[in-house]
Amino acid sequence: MFSSLRENISASDNKYSALVASENGIYTGKSYCIHIVDRVGTGDALCAGFLHGILKNGDPREALEFGIASGALKHTIQGDLNHVSEEEVEKIFHGAGTGKVVR
Repeated sequence: MFSSLRENISASDNKYSALVASENGIYTGKSYCIHIVDRVGTGDALCAGFLHGILKNGDPREALEFGIASGALKHTIQGDLNHVSEEEVEKIFHGAGTGKVVR
């Protein structure tokens, strides 16, 4: 089981994370402070990212982090499709979400 976690800072700014429960316990993932462009499709992006992570390496914690990063990125995109690559999600997942320009 997993679920998104959202803390409303304002109508357009949230802290966004998720948790996963497995046979090894409950793990809460990294939290992102995000400015919301569009929330439509963010749950789908979280689920798709989590499933991608499970299928890729089988580790629920890593899958959760990938899913959270995917969902967080989707908040910054207008419309219901998450037009990002695996590489872009991994950059966020591995710490590039610092506000610095990444080229």
